[in-house]
Amino acid sequence: MIHNVIDRYCHNVSKELRKITGDCGALPIRLRNDLEDYLEENPGAVLDDVYENFGKPESYAKEYLATMNSAEIQKGLSFAKFRKKALLSFLAAILSVAVGLSVWIGARNSWSEVEYFEYYLEEGTTIPLEG
Repeated sequence: MIHNVIDRYCHNVSKELRKITGDCGALPIRLRNDLEDYLEENPGAVLDDVYENFGKPESYAKEYLATMNSAEIQKGLSFAKFRKKALLSFLAAILSVAVGLSVWIGARNSWSEVEYFEYYLEEGTTIPLEG
């Protein structure tokens, strides 16, 4: 129960950070430690109690970003852009390989068909038909 509340709150804060910056960055370890301490002191606390004590995830994310300097925020944004570019490059490479294999398989199948019919055309015999 305790870890469920911690995980849900941290997930919600990460989601809000992602909305603002495009990347959740490193969620402060202090947040998880503070949540664990709070829930140990208040074992019956639910998510609404955490919201009351720590604030809504939106406000926590904004306050957390306000404490960061612009270089840290820019570093997070740059990493998010790099990750997106790397993912797109990877997907483009996978797509290129898939298209290349499809073309190669199609060409390979058509070559065997041509070889089959060329054999009969060179021999001057008729092609056996089944049925």
